[in-house]
Amino acid sequence: MGVCIICTLGNRDIQFDVDDIEELIKEIISNEEELKNLLAEKKPKFNKYKIIPQKYKFYETTRKILEKIKKDDKKYEKLKKHLKMPMIEPVIEKYEKEKIDKIILIASNQKHLSEDDENRQKDTIYEAEIIKKYLEDKYKDRKFNIEIWELNNDISEIREVFKEIKDIHDYLLGVEVGLDSNARKNRSGKNI
Repeated sequence: MGVCIICTLGNRDIQFDVDDIEELIKEIISNEEELKNLLAEKKPKFNKYKIIPQKYKFYETTRKILEKIKKDDKKYEKLKKHLKMPMIEPVIEKYEKEKIDKIILIASNQKHLSEDDENRQKDTIYEAEIIKKYLEDKYKDRKFNIEIWELNNDISEIREVFKEIKDIHDYLLGVEVGLDSNARKNRSGKNI
């Protein structure tokens, strides 16, 4: 039996090794009007990680980045060069000697919320698509399947997703990958 890695995604699962993340976002999106529409109303907080800055709407920014990298291979190559997944990649590497059958990315897509809702702007569905594209590219020689499971309702209802888990080993890998990686995942993890 192979390994199934389960990753609940949060807004810090994609990070970048660049000095100026805003410059990278501007290069990928390259349209001033679109960039203005991505700005969130909240003021950015200090963050030591090179993640998408809080002054941008995460959901809209990842949607726009995904749209651009699907259309332009040069933009994808630029993004890929700087993309890091410090919570997901170490687990893949740890279990590379075992046969990884599947990676499940659990992403939020709270369609019941308005597009302007602050919680909707934290949804990770487009981040999941970016991660899937990156992992399929990086690990193309390995024969594992990558699936995205959407949480369309309240993300605290993650226990519904885990009803699909048939093996405790799968569950434990999911916990290891990320349920404790940030506060939102902690709240979801308590429900499990």
